[in-house]
Amino acid sequence: ERMFTELRKVETRNLGDLTKLVYTEQCLLEAMRMGPALTRGTRFYRVPKDGEHADNFAGFKLDGVKSNIKILFSQYVQHMNPKYWPNPETFNPDRWAPNQAQPIQFSYIPFWAGPRTCLAKHVSMMLMKLTLSMIAANFEVTQDFGKEDRPRLDQNIAPLKILG
Repeated sequence: ERMFTELRKVETRNLGDLTKLVYTEQCLLEAMRMGPALTRGTRFYRVPKDGEHADNFAGFKLDGVKSNIKILFSQYVQHMNPKYWPNPETFNPDRWAPNQAQPIQFSYIPFWAGPRTCLAKHVSMMLMKLTLSMIAANFEVTQDFGKEDRPRLDQNIAPLKILG
């Protein structure tokens, strides 16, 4: 309700007005944390050319890996990790409030991170805000609190086929 109040109050006549939708952005960030568009990803770990192997990769012990490996990880699992997110199952847009601490690097990756960050992440955020402002201006949105609306992600998280 608070987000739709903000959306109805702020006139979005140009793209600059979208920056005024602070709480709306907080809701979008939290929604992407709880239900990322991509639930898993892979990265390729290359062994250094000097033949030495690393003892760990991103904090995980590799136990003498001497050849290149593909690492599979889950954005959903990372975004729901209680080590980084207090009460991870609770939808809490206020965790993104300007006065709150920013998440630990790589604990929140809806648009990936590092050199492979989505080039269109800022455009995507603008389009999501613009779409929500248009919906709020033209429709009355309600929720049936009697239903369990949480999507089942188990079919999306499990890999269809493991490639060797």
